[in-house]
Amino acid sequence: MIDIASNTFELNDLRFVQKFGSESGSYNAVYPEFVLVKTATMVNDYLSRLGGLKIDSLLEIGILRGGSVAFFNEQLKPKRHMAIDIHREEGGLDTLADKVNSGERGDRQLHVRYDISQSDTQGIVSEYERKFGVRAEFDLIIDDASHSYELSLETFNGLFPRVKPGGIYAIEDWGWGHWQEGGFQDPSNIEYNRPALSNLPLFCLMACTARQAGIARVDATSDTVFVHRNSQALPDNFKIEASFPTRGRQVALL
Repeated sequence: MIDIASNTFELNDLRFVQKFGSESGSYNAVYPEFVLVKTATMVNDYLSRLGGLKIDSLLEIGILRGGSVAFFNEQLKPKRHMAIDIHREEGGLDTLADKVNSGERGDRQLHVRYDISQSDTQGIVSEYERKFGVRAEFDLIIDDASHSYELSLETFNGLFPRVKPGGIYAIEDWGWGHWQEGGFQDPSNIEYNRPALSNLPLFCLMACTARQAGIARVDATSDTVFVHRNSQALPDNFKIEASFPTRGRQVALL
């Protein structure tokens, strides 16, 4: 476990500062310091779950200030680590990538792109295979991008079949539609009339019961849902929302 005091901690020669809200964007972090927009509970929960999992291939969807990418790269030391976003925020991630790819931090590669949408799953797969020269299959995928139900559903359907047996697909901030804080229960909130992201993990849970979607089990905390992959082959046109019978009933979105 990481010993976090005063919202800062060090991992080898990297320093992480936990910032949230407007502070996460305004804080001036210069390499080897990174802004990490994850609570101590989230950080240690990841560590307890991933401690025994060998990570050769890691895909992160959503970069923000780069702290999460830096943390997982240094903690898990994946051989092939790709992170994508459509926005570039200030931070030291490009410097870290240069150091990793030069061999300075061990035998691993880190590839960062700021021009690929999370819904462009074919583009993600193609870029991974172009960069690393191997088939795009992942031990771990972390979706911390838009938190939009529609976009996250496209991402999951396109990439979950690429998770290796025994691997994990993590969906962060899945419960925003049920948070009391943040104004999400206010009809004036821009997200109020949009489907909640929680629909996606609910589909995963029902598909797990139906045993038709390659899901071994679904674990959840208040922050993150962890969808565990089994060895079942999945079709190219995989759709989690159509992976469980409903006795002819229509499933309404929350």
